[in-house]
Amino acid sequence: MNRFVLLDGKPVVVYPTENQTIPSSYPYFQPPYNYLLGSVFTLLSIWSVLGNLLVLLIVTRYKRMRTRTNILLANLATIDLMTGLLAVPFSAITAFNGGWVLGETACQVNGFLNALFAAASIHSLMYISIHKYWSTKNIFSDGSPVRRIIVMISAAWIWGLLFGTALVTGWTRIEYKTGTTQCGPKNPERGNAREVSHSILTSSTNFLIPLLVILYCYTAVFRIFRRSVSRLVEQDYWQSLSEKHLLARQRKIAITLIIIFVAFLLCLAPYIAYSTTIALFKDKTRVPSVFNPVAYIFLYLSSCINPVIYAFRSRELSAAYQKILRMLCCDASQLCKTSFSSSRTGKRKCFLLTVSWIKINL
Repeated sequence: MNRFVLLDGKPVVVYPTENQTIPSSYPYFQPPYNYLLGSVFTLLSIWSVLGNLLVLLIVTRYKRMRTRTNILLANLATIDLMTGLLAVPFSAITAFNGGWVLGETACQVNGFLNALFAAASIHSLMYISIHKYWSTKNIFSDGSPVRRIIVMISAAWIWGLLFGTALVTGWTRIEYKTGTTQCGPKNPERGNAREVSHSILTSSTNFLIPLLVILYCYTAVFRIFRRSVSRLVEQDYWQSLSEKHLLARQRKIAITLIIIFVAFLLCLAPYIAYSTTIALFKDKTRVPSVFNPVAYIFLYLSSCINPVIYAFRSRELSAAYQKILRMLCCDASQLCKTSFSSSRTGKRKCFLLTVSWIKINL
């Protein structure tokens, strides 16, 4: 059972499992709020895994869905799925327990994974915008070769691995800060050149540079669309009809990709605001502690929303969603009806068969 002691005149909760102290000034870590916070992280984890797993299943199962753009989106779905599967559970466990209880090694792993997936995600979005710029610029050709797509995907993962490795090899220190829901880089001290340089590199390579590249690419894409439309207006109707159809399709895809980027940016904004204020304020206590879980809830939400955007923006993906879900539900149900009785034993076997069938088809 947890007990209270006084530390610097403040009541503090002591967790015997790790001899860890959590000030009672963090109400979201006290029952029942910690259970609510932990449930939010758990739901985000499940949503991220199931939604992105469905996207990957569609792209791998249907050959017509394996376009170059969809391959890049499948890579983004892989990152988001792994975020929900490997990173978010750390925050859920921490919230449920009211503090970090997983030990030092798990703390280093958590900090590494958060850095890896965040860096790989923003760079994947950057490469998606570059690909869309190239394919729009050469709209009536084959666009980016598959080899170039593979290079882009590899570059996003390699940068994520390098950035995450820098955290655990001494550039800065990964630590758990009281009142947070995860482990992360140590708050930089203004007099420490190494820690400040890491903070500058993080802000520039994982936010500023990708943001500028993405803005340039999508601005250029719509300039190309505008010029192409002006040119097609002057052409014969029947000669330009197929080109107009292709142009309209590419424009819709570009708008969808922009929506994905804007949604990611909106989810990233609370984290950027939180990390910036932490870095700027010498007195870290001036930053409300609740900003940390709120920032990470929005950050992890970014790994969940893309499958929803695809469903609303793409008729093909929406139809594929429905087809896959019907297949998973109806076919497994049919297997049960034809194989087992309605007895309790039969229902148990039906459940086990359904789980095994889904695993095989995934």
